[in-house]
Amino acid sequence: MYSLVPLEPVDYLVIGHAAHDLTPSGARLGGTAAFSALTARALGLRVGVLTSVGSETSLAALDGIPVISIPSEHSATFENVYSEGGRKQILHHRAAPIDFAHVPEVWRHAGIVHLGPVADEVQPILPKGFSPGLLGLTPQGWLRGWDEWGASIPNAGRMGPRSKPRARWSSASRMWAATWSRWSVSRSTRASWQ
Repeated sequence: MYSLVPLEPVDYLVIGHAAHDLTPSGARLGGTAAFSALTARALGLRVGVLTSVGSETSLAALDGIPVISIPSEHSATFENVYSEGGRKQILHHRAAPIDFAHVPEVWRHAGIVHLGPVADEVQPILPKGFSPGLLGLTPQGWLRGWDEWGASIPNAGRMGPRSKPRARWSSASRMWAATWSRWSVSRSTRASWQ
């Protein structure tokens, strides 16, 4: 699980399952953790990933990014089936849960910590000992459940009406909408953006 190479501090830490996505053209790497890590690296950030995958999933696309992977019998394995009625998402396997205790001390002070669950694998609240300037959430893994056949179903779960996380949505479209909304209100009242 841990590398023999000493870990360096990171600017951006993403925690969540790297997914094993089954597609008509074969399996491919997926999930918020993988895509966000690649994006953050492309933006010049020092990135760290805490995930859990099985041996069937290649993390080669993340070469050059420090990854700590909790051993698991299987990866979180998804299949999207498309029809005229829309998309049906099936979860074939879940990887091991992710415990914050696996985050190395040197990564706990990352400027950005991003919780990106795909299958409810991580708790929605950081424990003491973390000090990000920004806590980002991609809540998809907390907002869906699965029926007995593995089909995705809506589930308010941990992010229901009583949950009030202190974080910003990491979805670019929602962030843009929130920014636009704030700009519009302040423009109409004071002609400035806050």
